[in-house]
Formats: sequence, C-alpha cells, structure tokens
Amino acid sequence: LNADKVNLISDKLVFAGLDEQAIIEIMAKPEQYLGCGHFRCNGSQGVRVAQLEMLRTQIYEVELEARIAYATYDFRMLRQDILSVLNQSVRAVYVLMLFMFSSEQKEKGND
Repeated sequence: LNADKVNLISDKLVFAGLDEQAIIEIMAKPEQYLGCGHFRCNGSQGVRVAQLEMLRTQIYEVELEARIAYATYDFRMLRQDILSVLNQSVRAVYVLMLFMFSSEQKEKGND
C-alpha cells in the first residue's frame, strides 16, 4: 500500500536468496533440484504444504483483483510493477511448497 502512495515498487523479488531466474529454474526442474516433481496439492502432502497452498491461492486472488483494478478501459495494465511482484510471489510460494514437500519426504525416508 505504501508503494501505491509513492508510485514506486521494485519489480525484483528475492525470496530466500533466490531471484526470479532461480525461482523459474527450480519451478521448471523441481525433480533435478529438490528430488520431487510437480504435484497438485490435495492434502496428502501434509498440513504445512496445504497451508502454503492456501497462502499461494490468496496471493493469486489478490493478483487477479489487482489486474482488474489496474486495467484501463483500453486493456492496458497500470502498475505492472505491483502485478509482477504479486505474480513472482505466487511462484515463490509454490517453490516453498516444493521445498517443504521435499524436506518432509526426506524426513519420512529417515524414519
């Protein structure tokens, strides 16, 4: 909200030391980096993963509302910086879900 007041926000997101390119790379090849593939969250992945999926969904819903709010009548998008950060946040939370799932799978394997 403060970014909207000053009309400035960085469209660069760094999440847990990962920049946008690293997040995209991990999303493209999670098997290579994390030892787990893509999955559709259905609750069988555990409570923590399900909670992250809820967070990811909420961020995505905010992104959709922002796209409506910042769309002009001629379909140009204002505040592309905000839209970009929201989109990158959705991806970052998905990568965090993959990390969490991978970590929990490894813990189960050690039991």
